[in-house]
Parts: sequence; structure tokens; C-alpha cells
Amino acid sequence: MNNTFFIVILFLQILFIILSLYSLKTALKAEENIILGVTLPKDKLNDEQVEKIELLYNKNINTLALVFGLLFVPELLLKIDFAGYPSLEIIYFFVWIALLFIYSRRIVYLANKKMRVLKSENNWIETKLESNDKSNKKLTCDDEFWPNGINYYNPKDNSLIVSKRIGMGHTVNLGIKKGKIFTFSTLAAVITIVMGLSVYLLLTDFYTPSIYIDGDKIKVSDLDYSTAFSTSEIQDVKLIDEVPIVNKINGALTSIYARGKFDVNSYGTGKIFIFKKSSPYIMIKLRDSYIIYNEENKIKTNDLYEELKARVK
Repeated sequence: MNNTFFIVILFLQILFIILSLYSLKTALKAEENIILGVTLPKDKLNDEQVEKIELLYNKNINTLALVFGLLFVPELLLKIDFAGYPSLEIIYFFVWIALLFIYSRRIVYLANKKMRVLKSENNWIETKLESNDKSNKKLTCDDEFWPNGINYYNPKDNSLIVSKRIGMGHTVNLGIKKGKIFTFSTLAAVITIVMGLSVYLLLTDFYTPSIYIDGDKIKVSDLDYSTAFSTSEIQDVKLIDEVPIVNKINGALTSIYARGKFDVNSYGTGKIFIFKKSSPYIMIKLRDSYIIYNEENKIKTNDLYEELKARVK
């Protein structure tokens, strides 16, 4: 992983946390007498008990910002790309986003619950608001349709999309069948994509290429960039101490390994399967290209070199 990719990941995390904090803060705006997703009488908006719940809510938001800000530290300390394995950085990003989403909602749930209890205990009755715009559920005081201040659940309303009470944009009506199908199918798709991508990236990072020799056939096995050739195609085999990569054409390049098609200074375009910190490397010169390969273990690299060298005619 290069520094640019890391900066993009870090920028996205900062953007997510800023948007999350802004969204959480909107719950304190007394729009249409709604505070933390609960409709209150207008004369109770500045009640001391209401303000106490708001103060605790604000404190929890600040704690969230501090904790998730500190979670940037492992990324900064672990040499930007988690010791050369980008999959770990990307999975860390996915986990960070998931936890931010979960704990942001939890802060709202707890504050909404406290406000509902306060309203119920004091028997505060609000005046029902009227609106000509029936699509904007934010203007209603039907708190029973907003069980936690975030989700909208109204089986009597055929609207699929409604305005949020807390946060920006719109939300889905979970009280109707098409709302449930849309929400849970989207959630399933996101989880499937994230899990599938995470597994693939882990396999890519931790898969170890290998060479199989079967008679005069030689195959370099890799997850994405496998190749095969015959011993008759080999023009030369030698050990080299460095691989001066000029350009990546198609492949994976980290501080630990390089795999795929590359331009290498003085050699031109060829395929590389190397652990960058485990020289020497085996240079296999073919008729039209070359392959550079090594094992993570230097002794195995030398043994393989001797075996290949013996097969060159």
C-alpha cells in the first residue's frame, strides 16, 4: 500500500466521523418541538430535566469523537500499511466504520429512551401538529411510529421513504413489507460484499506463490497471476540481489511483496513473484520475457535455483 492510498483511507475516516457527529448533533435541534426523536410540549423544551438528558447526550458524543479519533493511532503507528499487508488496513477501516455506526446509534437509542421515560413519567401531552405535506413524517408528533428516534415503523403508512427525525436525509418505513425487503436485502448485500472483499484481500496478502516442476513443465502458482512455461523456453537462470522495479503494470505491490506484471530496470516487462526483503531472487530468462521469483526462506530459494539451473539445456 502506498502513502496515497493510506491518505485516502484516513480522509474517508475523518469524513465519516465528521458526518456522524453532525448527524448526532441534529437530534438536539428543537425542530417542530422534537428533541432526541421525542415530541415535547413547547413549554418543556427548556425544562431542567430535558437539559440534563441533552447534557449527557452531548458528553457521549464528545466521548465518541475522542475514542474513534484515538483509533486512528494504530494506523499511524503500524507503518501506514500494517506491516506491508493492505488487507489489514482495509479490514480495519471496515471494522472502524461498523463500530462508529453501531455506537452512534446506541448513543441516540439511550438518549431517546431517557426522553421517552421522562415524558411518560411527567405525563407531558403535546399538541398534535398539522402538515399539508404528508410525506414529511418529521412534522407529526406520532412518537409511537419512531420507536428509537431513528427507525420509522408505521404499518398504516404506505410510504416507503420518509424524512428522518434525527440526522440528514431520509429513512425507510420498516412497518411495511417493501420497506423490510429493501432494508434487509440492502444490509445483506453490504455485509456479503464487505465479507467477500475482506476474505479475498486476506487471501491475496497471505497467499504464498509456489513453483511446481513436472517433467519439462514448470508452473508458478499464484492466486491471481499464475503462469506456466516449459524448460525448453528457459534461456538462462541466475541469482540477483535486487529487483529495481520501475513500474507496476498489473499486480500487487507492498513493502513486503510484489506479484504480477512489472517493468524492471534493465530487464523490461516480466512477471514477478517475490518477497522484497528476502533476497536473493531467481531470474528466469525466457525467450520472450522473464520471471523473477523467490521463497521467503533463503535456503529454499537457493535449493530451487540449483534445481532450475540443472534443467537449463
